[in-house]
Amino acid sequence: MVARWWHKLRDSPEWQLLFGAIWSADRKLTVGWWALVVLRAMLPPGLSVSIGWLVGVVGDHDRLLPPLVTVGVLFVAMQTLGPLHTQLATNLGDRTSAALQDRLMVATTGPAGIAHLEDPDLASDFTLARDFDLGLTAVRMRDAMPNIGSGFAGFGAGIVSAVVVGGFAWWAGLVLLVVWLSPHFLLRDSLAWKDWGSAEIKEHQRHAEYAYRMAVDTPAAKEIRLFGLAGWTAGRFRDRRTKLLEIALAAFRMRERSVGLSLLALVVGNGIVFATLARAAINGDLDLSRLIAYAGTAMGVSALANLDFDWWLSDASRPVPLVNGLLGRMQGAGGCP
Repeated sequence: MVARWWHKLRDSPEWQLLFGAIWSADRKLTVGWWALVVLRAMLPPGLSVSIGWLVGVVGDHDRLLPPLVTVGVLFVAMQTLGPLHTQLATNLGDRTSAALQDRLMVATTGPAGIAHLEDPDLASDFTLARDFDLGLTAVRMRDAMPNIGSGFAGFGAGIVSAVVVGGFAWWAGLVLLVVWLSPHFLLRDSLAWKDWGSAEIKEHQRHAEYAYRMAVDTPAAKEIRLFGLAGWTAGRFRDRRTKLLEIALAAFRMRERSVGLSLLALVVGNGIVFATLARAAINGDLDLSRLIAYAGTAMGVSALANLDFDWWLSDASRPVPLVNGLLGRMQGAGGCP
């Protein structure tokens, strides 16, 4: 059971992107990217605790310098590490795209003959793989990696914040953890485009690509203009791309029932935790500094509900196993037809 789950995880597109493709593309940038993810995840809960410490020091008329410097350093780090992480992730995305493009070139030029280029099944997959960095069938890596990094950082900050809230009551952090993670499961069907690799999508994409190339490549463009086929070609491309857009919009449409359940879970769970914090403060069981620290970290757990993180990771990782598998498949289909 565990072994099967582990193999399924290792074979997933997300795993192949995060622990395979980017590592193979640039190890130093990958280490820096992960290090900034961890560091950024620690900053928001650290800032909330530091602000609570500062308020407590002010109330006790104690030395202000240590907590004030700590708050200032954490605040400046939060403002500066984000842009730095974004730029590093953009560079890592470019390196990853270049590495995947190199694999595609090896897959197409390595096998002898042209049989692998004329195989209909391989042609459909190759069209999807070739377009992965054009923003047509998947987001570009240079755009996805910054959002994935920020999503991981926010997700980690939510986990750490829940652990801090557990210092107030063991169940409070657990409740917040469950309710803010619930949208990932209740809205799971509305996040991923599961039909991306279907035969219908492949067919529409291949025909749209064919019409596009006829219209923009010089030799073919001259021919279709000479024979008066420009309107037909443009219409064919428009129809295919419109159909792809309609399928995508239908796949991403959220279900109202799932949204309602998510909202109910969030309202009830957060209401219980914050009501308990307020009662403890009113009864004198919780001083002002600890109240601010726990309330700030409790709000920080909301970072767990960052659903854009799921979408960016799922969408960017889809072409990776396709690109990785094309080399072996094309070598198997190689040879003269």
